[in-house]
Amino acid sequence: NLGHEKRCRLVGPHLLPSRARRHGTRTARGSSARALRHPFPRGAHGTDVLVARAFRGLAKRTRAMSAQIRGHLAHRVAKARDPGRIGGGIRAGCTARRRTVRRGTRIARHAVLDAASWRGEVDRFDWMSQWYPMGFAKDFGDGRMEKVTLFDTDYVVVLAKRRGSGEDGGTTVSCLRDRCPHRLAALSEGRVTVQGFVQCAYHGWSFDGRDGACVHIPQAAAGNGKDGGPGSARTCAEAFPAAISQGMVWICPSSNPAQPDPPRVPEREPSSAFNAGNDFVRDFPIDYSFMVENICDPDHGLFAHQAQAFDLYSASKQSPQKVTRLRVTEPPPSSTGQQSKVPSPLLELRSEVDAVKKLTASGSDEDGSKSATALTGTTAFRPPCHVSIGRRKSDGDTNFVISFWVVPTGLGRCRFITTNLAKFPMIVPSWIGAITLNRFLDQDSFLVATEQDNCLEMELDAHRKGQKIPRRKMYCYQSPAEKYLVELGEFLDATLPKMPNRYSPSTIAQYMSRARQPRESVLD
Repeated sequence: NLGHEKRCRLVGPHLLPSRARRHGTRTARGSSARALRHPFPRGAHGTDVLVARAFRGLAKRTRAMSAQIRGHLAHRVAKARDPGRIGGGIRAGCTARRRTVRRGTRIARHAVLDAASWRGEVDRFDWMSQWYPMGFAKDFGDGRMEKVTLFDTDYVVVLAKRRGSGEDGGTTVSCLRDRCPHRLAALSEGRVTVQGFVQCAYHGWSFDGRDGACVHIPQAAAGNGKDGGPGSARTCAEAFPAAISQGMVWICPSSNPAQPDPPRVPEREPSSAFNAGNDFVRDFPIDYSFMVENICDPDHGLFAHQAQAFDLYSASKQSPQKVTRLRVTEPPPSSTGQQSKVPSPLLELRSEVDAVKKLTASGSDEDGSKSATALTGTTAFRPPCHVSIGRRKSDGDTNFVISFWVVPTGLGRCRFITTNLAKFPMIVPSWIGAITLNRFLDQDSFLVATEQDNCLEMELDAHRKGQKIPRRKMYCYQSPAEKYLVELGEFLDATLPKMPNRYSPSTIAQYMSRARQPRESVLD
């Protein structure tokens, strides 16, 4: 119902046929008000005809672009199915106990574990030797101090460009304990010098972020070697491993990480056919354990979010849930082909179910759709942080995956990171994605917070008595889709007592001061 003038403005002369542009230029030079209001002549080539012709041309170009995209995807699929005929791609071979996936020159081996082997791996799980993402590198400004928290301990992360070339050139990432060794002030309140060093804002002590060495004390003679001067162990800040991997900033709270490099997501590899979009970070006053359980729970989506898509990942008697325990061994990327350290295996807990409607469809509909689709709703949790959700074909291929990372920032709080990975262009602006996702998360955040108030109270009370309260006793599992949550709960029951600072008196006191927050505080 747009008028002629407004419709022409929306289309724009660059989208109109050449004849329309000529008419518009010639008529616009006239002096009559009618010519100015209607820059295109009426009649056989009136405004409506020319605008329609412009839209037909735009539609034609869109169809041509879609054909190119389909051809590109077809080529990628052919390359994945037959890497020998078309260079590169993914080759998968499966046995009853082991699956091998080749990604370029890297080989990931997935070994299926029985209950006893899985329990042994879980007992050896060490929180301090793992890598944890702090956010996306694009959100960390060059030369800006960023304070981050992990296990109720503050760190400062710095991305800086060093002068020179070689190892000192380019962007570097460093991580230090957010505590100056001089007077224990926060380093995150400081600045980055032109040399790329971290300088405390209190007295000007400067540190090399790579190893924490004190490089300058303005009040002391440089390099005097005396106790308390530069070069002394007492003047060094605590440094920790840090890295940028797949566009994300990672830190390890131990000097000896189990993996030499942060774990990688296959769909985020530069050589993959996936596009990343809607990168999102939000801090929640919700404990890590309850956030992970909430993400892996498909049954809440129909009621808390009123979204039927969650039903594709739920389970029923006709479509039972299959839970698999895996040990993943994947060598890190190496430019020389030599591995400096053999990485420890990663754990993975996977849920697979037929991607058909269960609660929102009748039995006959479910049986009919099961035979018509080969997609499997897959949820994979790789401790400590990563959760991947998507519908996959029998060969493991998919067109869309949602990746989550839940970072245990402290007791009763976590950092929530997510991104969408798709084989089609992600054209939604980030600000629209942020508004939409925040509204979506607000639908159940307060519900999880109320669950936390009750469950953490029971957990902390049991700890004070020297007891343990397993989730099987805390919860009342009834749904067929909770088979996966039972396995996940057993992992949390075994590992949460070993989480650093979880039961320290200061941590518990801080949590109790902010427990049972109102809805406005939780959603702020």
